Order: sequence, then structure tokens, then C-alpha cells
Amino acid sequence: ICRYEKSKKLEKEAFKHIINNERDSAIKKLSNIEKIYPGFHNAYEIRQELQKTNSIKVIKQKIVKDLSWNAPKEEMNIIKKEVH
Repeated sequence: ICRYEKSKKLEKEAFKHIINNERDSAIKKLSNIEKIYPGFHNAYEIRQELQKTNSIKVIKQKIVKDLSWNAPKEEMNIIKKEVH
């Protein structure tokens, strides 16, 4: 499995953790992406937001507004519904 595919899989898992309000688990997945594929989509920026803010609702709003570039579609649709 190439690093792109592995990062894509981890990103999807991280977004599922965000949906389930599992902040620490999402941070771990996003950190792994950074090790495998630095600069992958918005993994770094989302991880930074998760580390700065305790409110998962605020993070979800920020993802929808500013950090959704190439995010997994199915998971993004769930987050968009939660935010709006």
C-alpha cells in the first residue's frame, strides 16, 4: 500500500473519530498522516485545531468552513449536517 493510500485511509479514520467526538484518537491518526505523508490535505491544520481547542463543535465548524479540501466526502457530509 502506497503512502498516499495509507494516508487516505488514516484521514477517513480520523474524520470518523471527529464525528464521534473522539478528539485524542483523531489527533493520533492525523499525527500518523504527518509522519507518513507531510502536507497531506489539511491533516496538519486539523490536528493543530484539535490541539488548540477543546470544543469539538468549534473544530467541526472550522473544518466545514476552512479545512475541507479533499476531505473524505461521506464523513464531510455527516459533519456538515451536524454543524448546520
